[in-house]
Amino acid sequence: MQQLYANRSLEGSLSTLTMKAFGKPTTVNRYSGSMIHLHVGAPVEEEGQSPQTTSYLQQLAGLPRVDDQGDGFKAFIGMALSVLAGAYPVVLLDEPEAFLHPPQARLLGQFLSEQHASGTQVIVSTHSEDIIAGLTSTAGDGVSIVRLTREDDEAAVAQLTAEAVKDLYDDPLIRYYDMLNGLFVRGVVICEADSDCTYYRAVLEEIDQEEGIDSGLHFSHTGGKARIHVAMEAFRRTKVPVAALVDVDFLQNDVDFERILMAAGADPALFERDRRVVISAVRDRDQKKSVVAARAEIEQLLREANGNVTSALVGRVSKALTGRSGWKEFKEQGKRLLHGDALRAYGALDQGLKGFGIFLVPVGELEGFHPEYSSQNKARWLRSVLEGRAYENATAAIEFLQDVRRFTTQQQVM
Repeated sequence: MQQLYANRSLEGSLSTLTMKAFGKPTTVNRYSGSMIHLHVGAPVEEEGQSPQTTSYLQQLAGLPRVDDQGDGFKAFIGMALSVLAGAYPVVLLDEPEAFLHPPQARLLGQFLSEQHASGTQVIVSTHSEDIIAGLTSTAGDGVSIVRLTREDDEAAVAQLTAEAVKDLYDDPLIRYYDMLNGLFVRGVVICEADSDCTYYRAVLEEIDQEEGIDSGLHFSHTGGKARIHVAMEAFRRTKVPVAALVDVDFLQNDVDFERILMAAGADPALFERDRRVVISAVRDRDQKKSVVAARAEIEQLLREANGNVTSALVGRVSKALTGRSGWKEFKEQGKRLLHGDALRAYGALDQGLKGFGIFLVPVGELEGFHPEYSSQNKARWLRSVLEGRAYENATAAIEFLQDVRRFTTQQQVM
């Protein structure tokens, strides 16, 4: 407080910070005798040359004092002052998110990340995603993250270097998707879409409730397959067990396949022979539609149509022009589509990928777990499945999530 009293620039920095966090500035009372008080707010009248006017002194004395505020406000001020004005070489903060609302915790983390150039090293122990989000929200290069996991009486340590943390900041996938919570759980499950996360979370909660345990898994999505490898690489660096749940058409794209396997620590070449056998079998299912057949189907659609051309009609006409796709069939049926060598190759591929945390949806895609519901609209499909509680008895989905849980549990122990 004496440092704050003597340094008006420091006072201004603190006031700006509390304005961001609580919508209120702070003012040092330099006219209260031997005690230095910090007030919440600012006098309407500006401070002038001493001696101050009676009006100014009355306004200042009438402001509420920080000492009389709630625990969150006082804790925030205390931590900020320890770093700003304490001049300590090392500051230890134990769970600074206590008493703070999420936006304030995030702001505190951001503030702390910006202080590394001051010569003070701040060591934070936290379970808060908001603190971590704040720490990684600036392009600073002085933040390192250490993850501690405890098994019995032993603690395992994994550290993200300052350079790796900066990579988190630079990647919008990690910054803006719900992924940072994965640092505080027993395992992370990466899905392609948010709807996948919702469904799988419901299934796993049902399994946990039935068995009376808490799997402690965090579900997050990457908005498609193209960014799954980024998430897997980030969590593997922190030793967080991570699994990726992908539709079977993941096998189709060379780039996605190679990136995800390498991110999982696997050699894509080891799986290439079986993958090519499956790809060949799926492509053999392709069937082009003749012009004659397409014309007949379209004419029938137009005869049955009433009134104006609608988007639904356009969709049906477009579908009439399209031949049968083997990959579409594969997604609709999953491994049931395959036979003989192709099925054996798929089995070997599936088993091998599971060892690296890559799980192929056995029914092809999410909607295949409940074919009794229309899959034309995925959001409507998911809502119907959840409202009907169909996931409670989805044997294939339950077995699938049990495999995922088993993998993450084994990785946690390793």
